[in-house]
Amino acid sequence: SRYTIALLVVVRNFGDILQRAVDLLAKFPGFIALPHPDQRRDIASHGSESSGELESSCGLTPEGAEEVVCRALSRHWGSAYVGTDGEFYTRAQRLVLHVGSQLHALFGMARCGRGAQGDPCVSSGSKTFYASSLRAYESWTFSWTAFAAGKGEYVSNAVALVVVHYDE
Repeated sequence: SRYTIALLVVVRNFGDILQRAVDLLAKFPGFIALPHPDQRRDIASHGSESSGELESSCGLTPEGAEEVVCRALSRHWGSAYVGTDGEFYTRAQRLVLHVGSQLHALFGMARCGRGAQGDPCVSSGSKTFYASSLRAYESWTFSWTAFAAGKGEYVSNAVALVVVHYDE
């Protein structure tokens, strides 16, 4: 079996992205394959190891990060308002479009705040974790793109898109 889930998370430090994503996944229904609780702690600690100062380490510009996040959300959340029978769910579409417009506004505000606080900070990365059991060989790949405004002690919370791919 396979699945892909796109999550939006808000974190204080880029190093907390995996921890927050794992916390959110733990709240999903029981039929979604998740890492064992011990492995969830391991996943979260891997995220902490890669933390540090909030800085652009991925080569993405703030404009590029906005494009990556909005395109990925459109691709992954677009199916939320088109049912398997072809029925169109207007309320779900309005919610997806509203979240998208709010993200565009956040990106715009962060870009306008350049100056004494510095350019917006962008980070992206990917980590894959494996589990082997009698049932299957499972893998979870966490890919993220995160964005924050300011630098040093004046940095804002980061908004991150985390895409989780599961394969069995």
